[in-house]
Amino acid sequence: MLIALLRKTVDEACAVLGHLSEVQLLRTYDIQGFHVSGLYAASQVVNHFAYHTGQIIFATKLKLGKDLRFTRLPGEKHKTAVARVP
Repeated sequence: MLIALLRKTVDEACAVLGHLSEVQLLRTYDIQGFHVSGLYAASQVVNHFAYHTGQIIFATKLKLGKDLRFTRLPGEKHKTAVARVP
């Protein structure tokens, strides 16, 4: 269930990011007291999401005591099986 929610969130974020214009990405925004470009803000959100996703994966690996096989090395064939969390 969590994997499906994460995928849905990523899909929605990709749709939003894909519709941002060059003007929107280069424009300056005031966000939480900082003056940043749209591109900078978007990259910070992506990094923030990745950080928390990593925390979820790490905690799950610790709880289950096994590799969840989310990571694969370049050139390694794609594995269709994904670990299922009970």
